[in-house]
Amino acid sequence: MLTKKSLLLLLIATQMIGCAGDVKKEHQQPENLTEATFFDSGVFDQDLSSKLSQNPDKFVIKPSTPLNVNKLPERVDRWLSKIKQENGNVQLKEYSPTPTKDMSLLMDMAVKLFDLAQDKIMYNPAKEYDAIVEYEKSSGEVKQIMLYKKK
Repeated sequence: MLTKKSLLLLLIATQMIGCAGDVKKEHQQPENLTEATFFDSGVFDQDLSSKLSQNPDKFVIKPSTPLNVNKLPERVDRWLSKIKQENGNVQLKEYSPTPTKDMSLLMDMAVKLFDLAQDKIMYNPAKEYDAIVEYEKSSGEVKQIMLYKKK
């Protein structure tokens, strides 16, 4: 037979276990399939490839640290080059925190030659997208890169 003290301890333990489960759920962030944070790693390439394979209509890449539009990391340049190589549009557009009319300029990106056997699988989803690189005009800092499903 349970005493009042045993019952109280059991109740407290049950509550603590229940709360621990709730805390875990709060700290788990759902996987966002329409956005990624850029960091210069192969993990980023795998994550982006996987998410683009889900065929979202729009996808936003946010830099984790400031990037300059004139010195894009090779990893970003590969994705944009693949979009261009697959007859997609890559545009350069001055960043505006509020949406504005299309003031973009067509960016003539240099298309690099890749080892097709290795890159084909990784960059294959890029063939379905166009890209807009938004940057701060005064500093050249890239604010975001938006990928849009080709029409």
